[in-house]
Amino acid sequence: MKITEVETFVVDTGFTPPRPWLYCAVRTDEGLTGYSEFGSTGITRGLVGLVGDLGERLIGKDPTAVEKHYVDLYRHVNLCASVSNVKIMESDPEHTPWRDELVAVLPEVKAGAMRIPSGPGWGTELNEKAARQHAWNG
Repeated sequence: MKITEVETFVVDTGFTPPRPWLYCAVRTDEGLTGYSEFGSTGITRGLVGLVGDLGERLIGKDPTAVEKHYVDLYRHVNLCASVSNVKIMESDPEHTPWRDELVAVLPEVKAGAMRIPSGPGWGTELNEKAARQHAWNG
């Protein structure tokens, strides 16, 4: 199995000031797709470009070699040291009307604790149609 495409989605949240949500899809030649959220407040266009550029380096590679890809891509960019939330992406408590449309399984919050979805990867799948419908035009 090989990676064939890395596609980014920039989703409008309706927030003021604008703060879009950023997702990517990693597709394989066997029809599997993995999803991820990425981002850091204030550098949207730069990160989308960076993910696109780094994604090109993954084409033709084994999608299951995640740790190897992490190390290889980290060597290409020394960005992570300056990003405060590189290990933990936040769940924005502000509600956007179409937020629930974006993913198949939402994180569940009970008694102040978040239960993370337990599916593969980040635990859910991105609804690509909804992501495209609410694309950010910033």
